[in-house]
Amino acid sequence: MNIYITGGIVFSVACGGGLLVWLFKRVFDRITDTLSKKNELRLNKELEDFKGNINKELEDFKGSLERKNYVSKVRFDAEFEIFRRLSETFSHMVKDVYLITPLLESSVIIDREIRENQEKERYEEAENSLILAENELRKNAPFIKELYYGSFNELRKLCSEQINSYRLLKWNIEVLDSIETQQKIHIEMIRRASSIQKEYNQLTKDVRGYLELLDVNEKAVD
Repeated sequence: MNIYITGGIVFSVACGGGLLVWLFKRVFDRITDTLSKKNELRLNKELEDFKGNINKELEDFKGSLERKNYVSKVRFDAEFEIFRRLSETFSHMVKDVYLITPLLESSVIIDREIRENQEKERYEEAENSLILAENELRKNAPFIKELYYGSFNELRKLCSEQINSYRLLKWNIEVLDSIETQQKIHIEMIRRASSIQKEYNQLTKDVRGYLELLDVNEKAVD
């Protein structure tokens, strides 16, 4: 009798153990299946995001290629040199013209003769820089785009007006009809100095952007 009872117990335990294993396997499979589906959804989303990013990068790259201007190395070197010389002469002009702005006049009391010599020297440097910039622009006018020529020329005109105003205030003041007129010219010079700097900064930015779009193609023929 004890043998049957013992056998029954063993059988029950075995069955119970098998059932637990079966249940555990079912639960494990369902968890695995759920995790697999979640991973699949996550991976699908990441794949779609990746495709979207790739497509965007390809579109951006395509757009950059379309904006590129393929030129020969000869033409690139020629345009680069033209803009380099213009940038050099115009930067000197802007600096020298800026130094004659009344706002920059020293408040320190110095000998009148020394001050007049300094003013004359600054004026001459500004005028010479203007002439050099004008000559550089004139001789390169046929070789640069109308847009950039117009910007360079506008900057040149502003500097020329500044020099003329300075000359008027310093050495032709007798032709002005009143103190108010002198003050008006003085204020105009200060405002114009700001315009000159803004115009120069924008022109520099525009030229830099244009040169960045030029791409050398060794096979290109101009």
